[in-house]
Amino acid sequence: MKRAQREVQWSKHIEGWKKSGLTQPRYCEGESISYDTFKRWRRRLGPGRGLRGRAPGFVPVDVARTMSAEPTAVPGRASSDQGVEIRLANGRAIVLGAQLDAVELGRLIRLLEVLPC
Repeated sequence: MKRAQREVQWSKHIEGWKKSGLTQPRYCEGESISYDTFKRWRRRLGPGRGLRGRAPGFVPVDVARTMSAEPTAVPGRASSDQGVEIRLANGRAIVLGAQLDAVELGRLIRLLEVLPC
């Protein structure tokens, strides 16, 4: 079995354990899988280390357009767009400028994935 297939298989076990309400050893016993192997894969696929190229899960998004009285200008960058504001469930907000490029966005996403909730 290829590594990517094993990652999917063990990700399903990890999600199954989380939903089960059981301790890790009890879940492994019920599924007839090795507890030591389960722990190893849980570390490998832990926070910020999800499946390669796949999002860790579904995140609900509401899209709303708001109008600002004064556009915020970024020094040295001309822009007619307002950018993006992301409001998190906990009330926090992330405001991204209109000129945020793909590299900067990728860095931000990787950083957010490893930060504790």
